[in-house]
Amino acid sequence: MSAKTRIEEARRDREALQARMAQCQFVCDDEDEFRWFENAEEGTVLFIKKYLRTEEQRAWLYEQDLSLEDVLDGRTNDVHGVYIRGVMFPDWNAKLGRHVFG
Repeated sequence: MSAKTRIEEARRDREALQARMAQCQFVCDDEDEFRWFENAEEGTVLFIKKYLRTEEQRAWLYEQDLSLEDVLDGRTNDVHGVYIRGVMFPDWNAKLGRHVFG
């Protein structure tokens, strides 16, 4: 596959993700079906796990004994906050193409 083809495919994937995000408040189960959640945090956490969080971020959270719920609710200390605000949130915002976190 050529570089141009990969770039076009990545652009289409990003556009498809943005279109899916615009259609509903919270995303998806394992079949990429949209659904609503009774608890807004549950949907946000699932979306982050599926589309935004990297393996490096997952490992860091595990090492720090933090959950995504802890991060979203601000149950972190100043040392954690430096990584979260300096690395995780900007990375997630870049993937979304807009400022949502932080």
